[in-house]
Amino acid sequence: LFIIPFAQTMIGTGTKYIRAPVSALVNSSETVLGIFWVWLFLGETPQKNFLLGAAIVVFAITANSLYQAQSKK
Repeated sequence: LFIIPFAQTMIGTGTKYIRAPVSALVNSSETVLGIFWVWLFLGETPQKNFLLGAAIVVFAITANSLYQAQSKK
């Protein structure tokens, strides 16, 4: 009742202050992290395809962040 509306409001507000590619990457990481939390707390085992996809998303976010930091210097 409180957490989901607050989170969605913050996500909607936050996208006004960052660029579209960064917003897309952050929203993609939401899916990965959600499955990770289920795996961690409920003990479900992720499949190999999930681990590969998660690694790609995390790599893309990291590479984009490093690129943005370099281009601002």
